[in-house]
Amino acid sequence: MEWARSSKDRVEQFTVYRSRTGKYVVHCERSPEYVHQAGPDGEATGWRKHFSSDQVWGQTPVTASLEVFETLEELRETIPRDLYALVAAAAEIPEVEDLDI
Repeated sequence: MEWARSSKDRVEQFTVYRSRTGKYVVHCERSPEYVHQAGPDGEATGWRKHFSSDQVWGQTPVTASLEVFETLEELRETIPRDLYALVAAAAEIPEVEDLDI
């Protein structure tokens, strides 16, 4: 199951898998986060305006993580509420059994 959200500074993408042994595996990838702080007057200036010598900007690196959880309850605290609702609903659907035909 995939789920993503974005803000003005960053994108987060979550993928939740169910392992062969029934564990929940979460892969989370976060884009760089862009940080910009305006000058002392609080007004942001951009490339179309003059640049103030008091501006600060930067970015954080891309991050990714892979976590494994034994139970659905353990998973609840680590993923967004909306994604958890989707995963919990999917957990109630019976597993598909492979037929050897």
